[in-house]
Amino acid sequence: MNPKMLITTAISVLIISLVFWDYFHGGVPSHHLLQRKDLPAISNWWGIILLPTLSWILLTKTEKRLQPKYGKRWLIKAILP
Repeated sequence: MNPKMLITTAISVLIISLVFWDYFHGGVPSHHLLQRKDLPAISNWWGIILLPTLSWILLTKTEKRLQPKYGKRWLIKAILP
C-alpha cells in the first residue's frame, strides 16, 4: 500500500474515533475564535474533513521533494538514516 494512503487512513481512523467518542460521551466540543463567546465557534467535526485533507496535501508535497533523492521507499529512507 502507498505510504501516503496508509498514513492518511490512520489519521482518518484516529480522528473519526475521537469525534465519535466525544459524541457518545457528552457531545462534540466547539471552540470559539479567540475564546470569546461573541465570535463564532468551530466544531471538532471539521477535523474529520480537515486533518485527512491536510495530511494528504503535506505528504504529497513531501513525496515530491524526497522521491527524487530516495526513490520509491522515500518515507522509510527519509525517517531511518
